[in-house]
Amino acid sequence: MKTRAHPLTAQERRIVAILYDDWRDLLRCTTIDQAMERSGVSFSQESRLHIAEFLRRDPAAVKLMRWDLAVYVLTNEEKLFARLAMRSARDGIIPNPDDIAAASVEWWSAGIPEALAALQWLGFLRPGLDAQLQVCSRYTPSDIATFYRRVHIMACLVAPVLQRPS
Repeated sequence: MKTRAHPLTAQERRIVAILYDDWRDLLRCTTIDQAMERSGVSFSQESRLHIAEFLRRDPAAVKLMRWDLAVYVLTNEEKLFARLAMRSARDGIIPNPDDIAAASVEWWSAGIPEALAALQWLGFLRPGLDAQLQVCSRYTPSDIATFYRRVHIMACLVAPVLQRPS
């Protein structure tokens, strides 16, 4: 998905202000979707990626972020999906998401397209042959391990919540 080239909207600036304010506290790791919710803005994939692109290029954001950009861009559910999909990859090919679906997660089918788009935008996945997704060739197994470590802390915090029986 392409991001817009023009500056942030007023709503997006409000979201960024929440992120910056929270990130000044060393114990906070607020994500873009959490800041959207706190500001009363409905989640939008386009807006999320636009904010992420801004954060990627803003020196103030780079100083405040203590983790990889992926930690702030991906939702908690997407982090879990990313770990599962990347662990399931064989020869760099990501399996069909429906084949690795977690039955207890209602988000799964509705959230997969956005998760895949975000992972492609972040540069972890790319389209391959036969419409399959591949782990980008620039990522070696050690890079994938780094990705796991980067999102692991946040995923571990939400995994018990997502696995609770209804």
